[in-house]
Amino acid sequence: MIINNKKKIVMGVIGHDIHSVSNILMHKALKDSDYDVLNLGVDNHPDLYKDAIIEFGADVLLISSLNGEWKFWLPILQKSLNPLKTKPLLYLGGNIFSLNKKESEIELYKIKSYGFKRVFDRNKNFDNFFYYLKKDLNENT
Repeated sequence: MIINNKKKIVMGVIGHDIHSVSNILMHKALKDSDYDVLNLGVDNHPDLYKDAIIEFGADVLLISSLNGEWKFWLPILQKSLNPLKTKPLLYLGGNIFSLNKKESEIELYKIKSYGFKRVFDRNKNFDNFFYYLKKDLNENT
């Protein structure tokens, strides 16, 4: 039996969002950084994430949304994940926030209320993401 000590990440684009480029780039960056990654791709329903978390034993769930799909799907995801005994760290990335500062503050509050530990909006590179991922997983930075 082979034991894999790599941290496990389930990732994908939520809802009917089909933006795949950043998803593919992040998948590659995570694999290159020696994480064990299950990429569900695009157009995912929340129950698919729940099933993948259980089967894969995920330490982190990374969801992306570029067209505002998160506003509809995150409450459903929260309900789907509630029965899990062990929950992964929840990360949300993509083009998340409104350009209006007050609206963005409200959106961040909503996202965090669904259990998300980190939110990454319009990142130009992955350095900030990887810094917090390693920190949150108690890895050496």
